[in-house]
Amino acid sequence: MSVEKTVYDCLSTDADLITLIGDKIYPVVAAQEVTTPYATYFKVSPGRQYTHEGASNLSTPRIQVDCYGGTYEEAKDLSDLVITALEKLPQDNPKVQAVFCNDGSDAYEEVSDTYYDNVDEYHVPIDVLIHYREA
Repeated sequence: MSVEKTVYDCLSTDADLITLIGDKIYPVVAAQEVTTPYATYFKVSPGRQYTHEGASNLSTPRIQVDCYGGTYEEAKDLSDLVITALEKLPQDNPKVQAVFCNDGSDAYEEVSDTYYDNVDEYHVPIDVLIHYREA
């Protein structure tokens, strides 16, 4: 199972996240005309680990989870729920050894393109390092 699938499975089955966003968790890009709140995720770097003998079966990929809300509070609430869910991964998945989350920045975006009609979104990106056993 890939680390991306592990992240998706974690987020899409968390009861608190389901209550807030339902199934609005997307790889890389959100669905067209999605309404807030929602989340996207993608792998920033693979984080492969090596020994003197070559590649090991351990990695520390960097994953970014972007939390979007119609208000600042909604985006922050979503980011808190995402962090709480991801921090449970080592207990729930034997391939995950540790999870480190950092949510140090906030953003505001005015979305105006062919799919949206001047929708304002608050954005909280979460940077996640996952110590992961591939095999």
